[in-house]
Amino acid sequence: MLVDVDQTRAQLAKNWGWIVASGVFTMALGALAFLLPVTATGVAYDGTVLLIGATGLVGLFNAFTRENGHKVKSALSGALYMGLAYYMATNPGVGLGFITLSIAAAISAEGLFETALAVKNENLEGRAWHAVSGIASVIAGLGLTMSMPVSSLVTPGFALGARLSGNGATKVAVGLAGKEIADSSK
Repeated sequence: MLVDVDQTRAQLAKNWGWIVASGVFTMALGALAFLLPVTATGVAYDGTVLLIGATGLVGLFNAFTRENGHKVKSALSGALYMGLAYYMATNPGVGLGFITLSIAAAISAEGLFETALAVKNENLEGRAWHAVSGIASVIAGLGLTMSMPVSSLVTPGFALGARLSGNGATKVAVGLAGKEIADSSK
C-alpha cells in the first residue's frame, strides 16, 4: 500500500483542529465510560450483539445474492452468527460472562508474552518493567476470572473506557503533529 506522504501531511495540517477536537471528544466519552462502567458495559454489550447480528445478516445476504462457490458455508456461517446474536440478546448474563472471560484471557495472554519477552531477552531496555507489567497483567486476568460474575458488570465498560481514552489521546497527538506541520509551513 503506497501513501502519498506530501498529500497526507497537507491534509493533516489542514484538518488538525478537527482531529484534536474529535480526540478530546473521544477521550471525554472514555472518561464517561470510566465514571459509569455499568452503563458503558450495557452500551458495549448491545453494540457487540448488534454487530454480531449484522455480520450474520451480511453473511446470509451474500450467500443468496453474491457468493459463487461457498453458498452453503456462507449461509451456515451467517445463520450461526444470527443464532449467537439471538442467544446473547436473550441470555445477557452468559454473554457478559463470555466477554469478560475473553478480556481476561487477552490480558493474561499479553502478560505471559510480555513476561516471556523479559525472561528471554537479557539486553532488553526496561526488562524489569516488562516483567513486572507482564506478571501484573496475568494477575489482573486471573483476578477478573475469579471475581465473576460481579466483574462482568463493569469489565466491558472499563475496557470500552480504556479503548476510547487511548484512541482519543492518539487523535490528539496526531492532530497536534498536524498543527506543527501547519505552523512550520507558514
